[in-house]
Amino acid sequence: THSFLHAQVMKRLTCMTCNRHRDITEFFRDFSLDFGGVERDDVGSMLRTYFTGEQITATCEACGAMSAYMSKYLVCAPRVLVLHLKRFVPNLLLRCYEKRHQPVLVPMELDLAACGVQRRGHISEPGTAPPSYELRAVVAHEGSS
Repeated sequence: THSFLHAQVMKRLTCMTCNRHRDITEFFRDFSLDFGGVERDDVGSMLRTYFTGEQITATCEACGAMSAYMSKYLVCAPRVLVLHLKRFVPNLLLRCYEKRHQPVLVPMELDLAACGVQRRGHISEPGTAPPSYELRAVVAHEGSS
């Protein structure tokens, strides 16, 4: 499964005070995508949101500041792309999870470059663009659990 499903993602944390950065590399078997809160979502925009940078709380090793900007880059794309749509969201008031029922557009072909996924060089693939994937299967769970 490692050779087919593993993706390598580099997270770059850049200090908001001194601009120093550090890189963290992680391996994923799938990408868990959040819903955007719109009437009708699509997998491309959900993937774009996943790879969009964000400001986070993290301690800078150089100056001790507590604010950083995190960017995500695809280092090594998987041969088989697995996406998990996080349909259950916490309702803090009711202390339970609620299921999102809105439809999601799933294209027959997904081009990661068109989704805004940026790629950083990998030793075996310097400067190559993110790949495209053809839809092979969809698993949809129906029910209350």
